[in-house]
Amino acid sequence: MLLKLAGRYSNYHFGCKSSVLNYIAQALANELRTTDQANRDNCGFDNVEKSNKEKYLTQIETSANLSKESQLKHKIAGSFEAAMAYQILTSCSFGPAVRTRFFVKLLKNITLTECDRSKILQAVQDVYGYEIQEL
Repeated sequence: MLLKLAGRYSNYHFGCKSSVLNYIAQALANELRTTDQANRDNCGFDNVEKSNKEKYLTQIETSANLSKESQLKHKIAGSFEAAMAYQILTSCSFGPAVRTRFFVKLLKNITLTECDRSKILQAVQDVYGYEIQEL
Protein backbone atom coordinates (compact mmCIF):
# COMPACT_ATOMS: atom_id res chain seq x y z
CA MET A 1 0.00 0.00 0.00
CA LEU A 2 2.81 2.41 0.82
CA LEU A 3 4.39 1.81 -2.57
CA LYS A 4 1.08 2.68 -4.22
CA LEU A 5 0.82 5.85 -2.14
CA ALA A 6 4.43 6.79 -2.86
CA GLY A 7 3.88 6.36 -6.58
CA ARG A 8 0.67 8.34 -6.44
CA TYR A 9 1.88 11.24 -4.31
CA SER A 10 5.56 11.69 -5.15
CA ASN A 11 5.77 15.14 -3.52
CA TYR A 12 5.09 13.73 -0.03
CA HIS A 13 7.98 12.34 1.97
CA PHE A 14 8.89 11.36 5.50
CA GLY A 15 11.57 13.24 7.39
CA CYS A 16 13.09 10.26 9.16
CA LYS A 17 12.78 6.54 9.73
CA SER A 18 10.70 6.92 12.91
CA SER A 19 8.10 8.98 11.01
CA VAL A 20 7.70 6.14 8.52
CA LEU A 21 7.35 3.56 11.27
CA ASN A 22 4.79 5.68 13.15
CA TYR A 23 2.79 6.14 9.97
CA ILE A 24 2.86 2.41 9.19
CA ALA A 25 1.80 1.55 12.75
CA GLN A 26 -1.18 3.94 12.55
CA ALA A 27 -2.13 2.70 9.09
CA LEU A 28 -2.06 -0.94 10.18
CA ALA A 29 -3.97 -0.20 13.38
CA ASN A 30 -6.75 1.49 11.40
CA GLU A 31 -6.77 -0.94 8.47
CA LEU A 32 -10.19 -2.53 8.03
CA ARG A 33 -9.45 -4.61 4.94
CA THR A 34 -8.02 -8.09 4.85
CA THR A 35 -4.58 -8.59 3.31
CA ASP A 36 -6.16 -10.10 0.19
CA GLN A 37 -8.33 -7.01 -0.31
CA ALA A 38 -5.49 -4.58 0.38
CA ASN A 39 -3.09 -6.27 -2.04
CA ARG A 40 -5.44 -6.29 -5.02
CA ASP A 41 -4.65 -4.09 -8.01
CA ASN A 42 -7.92 -2.19 -7.55
CA CYS A 43 -7.14 -1.37 -3.93
CA GLY A 44 -8.95 1.94 -3.90
CA PHE A 45 -6.48 4.80 -4.03
CA ASP A 46 -7.44 5.57 -7.62
CA ASN A 47 -11.17 5.15 -6.93
CA VAL A 48 -11.33 8.35 -4.86
CA GLU A 49 -10.00 10.39 -7.77
CA LYS A 50 -12.36 8.62 -10.17
CA SER A 51 -15.38 9.30 -7.96
CA ASN A 52 -14.39 12.98 -7.67
CA LYS A 53 -14.26 13.20 -11.47
CA GLU A 54 -17.67 11.56 -11.74
CA LYS A 55 -19.15 13.93 -9.13
CA TYR A 56 -17.73 16.93 -10.99
CA LEU A 57 -19.16 15.79 -14.33
CA THR A 58 -22.52 14.91 -12.78
CA GLN A 59 -22.66 18.36 -11.19
CA ILE A 60 -22.06 19.97 -14.59
CA GLU A 61 -24.61 17.78 -16.37
CA THR A 62 -27.34 18.36 -13.78
CA SER A 63 -26.66 22.06 -13.28
CA ALA A 64 -29.68 24.36 -13.64
CA ASN A 65 -27.45 27.26 -14.73
CA LEU A 66 -28.53 28.45 -18.18
CA SER A 67 -25.52 30.62 -19.04
CA LYS A 68 -23.79 29.93 -22.34
CA GLU A 69 -20.60 28.83 -20.59
CA SER A 70 -22.58 26.35 -18.50
CA GLN A 71 -24.33 25.05 -21.61
CA LEU A 72 -20.95 24.64 -23.33
CA LYS A 73 -19.55 22.70 -20.36
CA HIS A 74 -22.66 20.50 -20.42
CA LYS A 75 -22.16 19.81 -24.15
CA ILE A 76 -18.48 18.97 -23.66
CA ALA A 77 -19.27 16.66 -20.72
CA GLY A 78 -21.75 14.80 -22.92
CA SER A 79 -19.56 14.69 -26.04
CA PHE A 80 -16.47 13.06 -24.55
CA GLU A 81 -15.71 10.07 -22.37
CA ALA A 82 -15.58 10.92 -18.66
CA ALA A 83 -11.78 11.07 -18.29
CA MET A 84 -11.28 13.26 -21.36
CA ALA A 85 -14.24 15.52 -20.52
CA TYR A 86 -12.86 16.06 -17.01
CA GLN A 87 -9.40 16.82 -18.39
CA ILE A 88 -10.77 19.36 -20.88
CA LEU A 89 -13.12 21.06 -18.43
CA THR A 90 -10.51 21.42 -15.70
CA SER A 91 -7.74 22.48 -18.09
CA CYS A 92 -9.57 25.15 -20.08
CA SER A 93 -11.15 28.50 -19.41
CA PHE A 94 -13.67 29.58 -22.00
CA GLY A 95 -13.43 33.14 -23.21
CA PRO A 96 -15.57 35.32 -25.42
CA ALA A 97 -16.74 34.71 -28.96
CA VAL A 98 -15.42 37.40 -31.31
CA ARG A 99 -16.77 37.34 -34.86
CA THR A 100 -15.82 33.91 -36.22
CA ARG A 101 -13.45 32.93 -33.39
CA PHE A 102 -14.02 31.51 -29.95
CA PHE A 103 -11.22 31.90 -27.42
CA VAL A 104 -10.21 29.03 -25.14
CA LYS A 105 -7.50 29.69 -22.55
CA LEU A 106 -5.47 26.65 -21.51
CA LEU A 107 -4.81 26.51 -17.77
CA LYS A 108 -2.84 23.26 -18.03
CA ASN A 109 -0.87 21.69 -20.83
CA ILE A 110 -3.05 19.06 -22.51
CA THR A 111 -2.83 17.28 -25.85
CA LEU A 112 -5.91 17.25 -28.05
CA THR A 113 -6.32 15.31 -31.26
CA GLU A 114 -7.86 16.90 -34.32
CA CYS A 115 -11.03 14.89 -33.60
CA ASP A 116 -11.17 16.32 -30.06
CA ARG A 117 -10.77 19.84 -31.41
CA SER A 118 -13.57 19.31 -33.91
CA LYS A 119 -15.85 17.99 -31.13
CA ILE A 120 -15.12 21.09 -29.03
CA LEU A 121 -15.74 23.33 -32.05
CA GLN A 122 -19.05 21.54 -32.68
CA ALA A 123 -20.09 22.09 -29.05
CA VAL A 124 -19.12 25.77 -29.31
CA GLN A 125 -21.13 26.12 -32.52
CA ASP A 126 -24.15 24.45 -30.91
CA VAL A 127 -24.10 26.97 -28.07
CA TYR A 128 -22.73 30.18 -29.59
CA GLY A 129 -23.89 29.80 -33.19
CA TYR A 130 -22.56 28.36 -36.40
CA GLU A 131 -20.78 31.57 -37.42
CA ILE A 132 -17.94 30.45 -35.10
CA GLN A 133 -15.46 28.75 -37.41
CA GLU A 134 -12.29 28.40 -35.33
CA LEU A 135 -11.03 28.10 -31.78
